[in-house]
Amino acid sequence: GGIQVLQQPAASSSVCEGSPLELTILANGSFLQYQWYVGTSPNGTPISPSLNPSAETPSLLIDNASSTDAGSYYVKITSSTCGTPTTATSQPSLVTVNPTPLADASTNNSVVCQGSTINLIGNSTPSTGVTYSWLRPDGSTLNGQSPSISNAAFSDEGTYTLTVTNANQCSSSSSVDIQINPTPSALSISPSSVSICSNATSAQLLTATGGSSSFTRQLGVNNTMTSTSGITPYSSSV
Repeated sequence: GGIQVLQQPAASSSVCEGSPLELTILANGSFLQYQWYVGTSPNGTPISPSLNPSAETPSLLIDNASSTDAGSYYVKITSSTCGTPTTATSQPSLVTVNPTPLADASTNNSVVCQGSTINLIGNSTPSTGVTYSWLRPDGSTLNGQSPSISNAAFSDEGTYTLTVTNANQCSSSSSVDIQINPTPSALSISPSSVSICSNATSAQLLTATGGSSSFTRQLGVNNTMTSTSGITPYSSSV
């Protein structure tokens, strides 16, 4: 009843910060027990199952790798058969945790009129050694840190997602929403000009159309402007 190691854990592993990591050993034997260690064999520190429930299994799982998880790992296997227990120690596995850049997507005009320009703003921490890519609402991509989209159409409305990637292919994403509003039509007033006598006792009707609605005002009587459509009246000299 010895221990037969079928597959050693990888000699080295590289993972992005915030990503999961798994180290696995395959072995045959009777009543096998596992204990993972961090540090240099044979004087490493046993990983407590209260901190990582997989520490006493064939596969050590680290769900959300951080810089403190970098280092050397190995596992000891014990076969608890009758007589003296048999042990085997795996080869060391060196884990490197690469930093992940933090993406930040924003804009200086989240509400844009149809035909205007959308200004996307991308930032990253750190800001050097990274590439920027934007995913548009229609599924197409834009390259560059802070691209602009001219002559905005209703099809440009939606969520824009920025992905920042470094040389180790570690990446993160951030999103910003853009709303497109219709551009109102030009405002016109009819009649375009009018004459009225001072202290007139009759009113002249002015009609404004365009924009998002139309309204009318009455000019006079006694040099005042009064509203007929719920617009606050104001005084006017003629």
